[in-house]
Amino acid sequence: MTVMTHEQQIRLIAAETMGVPVSEVSDDTQITDWRHMTIINDETCIALQINISASDAAQCRTVGDYIALVRGKR
Repeated sequence: MTVMTHEQQIRLIAAETMGVPVSEVSDDTQITDWRHMTIINDETCIALQINISASDAAQCRTVGDYIALVRGKR
């Protein structure tokens, strides 16, 4: 069993949500669809057992922004 870092888990969740290969997801990847952001946030909160409000998550424009938000909550 491979243990993923939080950043890897977030990138995987983002890739699955946006329907792209994980290799295409970087810190600069834009999250332009609010539905994607909602799903990414919900799935990340469940996976990492954290609580990030939808309004905080909605402020994130890129995967890197969201990773920084998660780091601040850990």
